[in-house]
Amino acid sequence: KGSFGLDLLDMSGDRSDIRLNFVCNQLIAVFRKVLYRDQPEGFGPIFESYFRNALMLLVLGSSTSSSLSDFDRVFGDPKYRADLLANCKDEMVVRFWKQTAVRAGGEAALENIAPYIVSKLTQFTGSPLIRPIIDGSRANVNFGRVFDDSGILLINLAKGVVGETDAALVGTLFTIDLFSTALARTSVRRQERARVRLYLDEFQTYASDVLSQMLAECRKFGLELVLANQSLAQISGARSRPDVADAILANVGTVLAFRTGPRDARLLEDWFAPSLSAAALMRLPDHIFAARLLQNGTPLEPFIVRSHGMRTVRTHAIDTKTNDAPESYDSEAVEGKK
Repeated sequence: KGSFGLDLLDMSGDRSDIRLNFVCNQLIAVFRKVLYRDQPEGFGPIFESYFRNALMLLVLGSSTSSSLSDFDRVFGDPKYRADLLANCKDEMVVRFWKQTAVRAGGEAALENIAPYIVSKLTQFTGSPLIRPIIDGSRANVNFGRVFDDSGILLINLAKGVVGETDAALVGTLFTIDLFSTALARTSVRRQERARVRLYLDEFQTYASDVLSQMLAECRKFGLELVLANQSLAQISGARSRPDVADAILANVGTVLAFRTGPRDARLLEDWFAPSLSAAALMRLPDHIFAARLLQNGTPLEPFIVRSHGMRTVRTHAIDTKTNDAPESYDSEAVEGKK
């Protein structure tokens, strides 16, 4: 327990070029889908071009370690930008800043676009919670070491304490760093990759593009996701957001559902039918949930489990028509099926 930092711009290790491109793409997605999801029109090709080249210049031109808190200096400090350009070896980045940015006129001119982009970073640099995390002043969370040492890392992002926007932003930044670390494990042979399990409670807070990609790609990198939230409506088809609900249901192996509302029951019925109907999912008593497990790549017949803490208890399958309990299971058997 304690303070922590997050260095998204640390490009040490194998394939730093892939990590840099990934981080650029995901940070742009953070602006579009998390911070300003109701204003997608403000993040067109000009914004992306300046943002991407500024971030790449910051990373590739720094002779010492850089952080996201230095990002606004690329636009607001000409001497700092010149020093970065003198050290940068990427010809395309240098050409952008010395030719494209200088010669651009009208709304795309550097003096016009700089205040616009810097203003979007206020949520990073102006937040008393987030700035200390990204400014390099604290010991950084090292997901690679956690992966390799089979460690346990707990991150408290309680929205009631830090606020919903900051919780979403910090959670998304951690998810980007974690997935980037997982992608870097391509250099480790598949059979040697230790399994890593990630639990995300109230995961709709972090339901961005990166989470959808993780769901589709994580298995091959030894990353297992356990996602929990209260309603599919929180993650399904909102404006300017990917339909993470579809991505989840299409990729997860195990689905557990406590009593649901009518809309969620109708969506989940396809996964639990014909054993359990939508009506049965809406009638589940307290502490009882429906389970559809995946075993050796094959879905098992859905069944009902009674949950009372960690105690071993008897459980019953509910008949979808009569609500009777013709079969029984116990929690130890369920654990074995997982």
